[in-house]
Amino acid sequence: MNERLAALLTAISIKQAAFAERIGVAPSTVSQWLNGKRVPSEAVIRHICQTFRVNQAWLETGEGDMFSASDADEKKAIERMVNERPLARAIVKSLSQLNEHEWKTVEKIISSIKTE
Repeated sequence: MNERLAALLTAISIKQAAFAERIGVAPSTVSQWLNGKRVPSEAVIRHICQTFRVNQAWLETGEGDMFSASDADEKKAIERMVNERPLARAIVKSLSQLNEHEWKTVEKIISSIKTE
């Protein structure tokens, strides 16, 4: 599972510490998973899959696609946008470095824009 977790972090362009914060575990725990010293519990695996829209069968066994078909299509569209638009690339890079508190602020801003 450690190799699939590493592949997931690469695919979603997230650092270990940010990944740990998003799923509510210590960064050292993620490090131990990635080093193969520990394996996440079933509850944590489900949480990872829900949080990052990962195919649970893939994470547990390596079978199937990392993301569901619709997620894969969405990921391709995002990659295309980021590759074609420098501003989109800068925005995604900035978003990838946010902590949980900063994400909540962004969510509030987006919500206020949607309601106007």
